[in-house]
Amino acid sequence: MGFCDKDYAALQARAKSDDREKLHREADRLPPGDLVAIWREMQTTPFLKKSEGCRFFEQYFNFVAYAEETGAARARKIRRWLEFLVAGAELERDDEIFALCAVNGPFVAMRAEYLRPLADMIESSAQRARLCWLLGALRRQIAHMHGLPEDFRRRLLALSDAEGFEAWRARHTSNYPADISTAPVSDLAKAYIENCYRSPVEVARDGLRRALTQRLRELRENDAPLLLRLILEVERRDRRDELRYFLAADILEDLICDGDPAIIAAIEREARKNDGLKDLLGGVWLSRASPEVAARIETAREGKRW
Repeated sequence: MGFCDKDYAALQARAKSDDREKLHREADRLPPGDLVAIWREMQTTPFLKKSEGCRFFEQYFNFVAYAEETGAARARKIRRWLEFLVAGAELERDDEIFALCAVNGPFVAMRAEYLRPLADMIESSAQRARLCWLLGALRRQIAHMHGLPEDFRRRLLALSDAEGFEAWRARHTSNYPADISTAPVSDLAKAYIENCYRSPVEVARDGLRRALTQRLRELRENDAPLLLRLILEVERRDRRDELRYFLAADILEDLICDGDPAIIAAIEREARKNDGLKDLLGGVWLSRASPEVAARIETAREGKRW
């Protein structure tokens, strides 16, 4: 049992009945050092292995970044975010995990009202060097961000250690060894499965997820039969429950809801002889499909649902 669940899974369990924002306010009372430990667990846990506790705190960090409070409530939210960053700079010694604060954390919101107190804090913090390094990851966004007064933009750019951050990133990242854009179905299936079992830290080390997402989008738009072949190959290679749940809700559901008549017919034919696909269809939600397509898939999966 990980840190998130050992101490805080009860919050996730209550989220089914209690007001979610009330639970997030409870999480607001956690010590910043606990948030740093929680952040570490979130960034080192594979995508398909996330616990209920991890999922709760993913929602919590989004709440910190995007909640729409005003006045004193907003000021508390900003202060909470800054406390987390300072604690992370001091306590999280793994640069890979700390760097993800600029990608997966409240930084993503990139609101000017957050950046001004951030600049004030960096200039007076004992962790100034490390916070400037993290800000360097956002130099391009800051340079092109709409609505920033130019004097404040110059102040942020002067603080950001973009050179130091980019030098670090060049040493710690690489390109995925296979060319996803031209890979055969067997290699695409291998990459799809590998991507599903990576943690955010592992994802950040190369461009696999980005390249795979682009390739899947291209197939969906231009070569749906090949995308169906990929789904069948992934299903054949890996039948772990968590992967099947994701495969059904991800590219298979999108493919079905697109409603291409030839693809729906191909799925019907394959399901009659392939129990693996028939079972996989049971995990597809049909709310986005047309009534005709939904009825045909219901028939093809023979009542299976999970």
